[in-house]
Amino acid sequence: VLVLVVVIMLSFAAIMLVAAVVVVVVFVMVVGVSVVLLRWALVAPLVVLPVVVLVLVVVIMLSFAAIMLVAAVVVVVVFVMVVGVSVVLLRWALVAPLVVLPVVVLVLVVV
Repeated sequence: VLVLVVVIMLSFAAIMLVAAVVVVVVFVMVVGVSVVLLRWALVAPLVVLPVVVLVLVVVIMLSFAAIMLVAAVVVVVVFVMVVGVSVVLLRWALVAPLVVLPVVVLVLVVV
């Protein structure tokens, strides 16, 4: 149970880390694109303004979609890993409980 809790906590941490990285990257991209386009907008404001709004909306929507996709993939991968590890450990624990307990403790200490 402790191993499962630790793995789930690590998975949520990984999801948050990936989401934060995606948000920062998209924010930097949006700021860079908007600065370039606004510089251009001083020359041709009527043409650029709708394009800037459209690009910003599309980039924000794609960033949220990418965050959700990455989070879903991470959740599925971690779920499969947790189920696989728990099945293997439980199967092994039925055979050799005295061997499994120190291994689980060692894995927790290493993690």
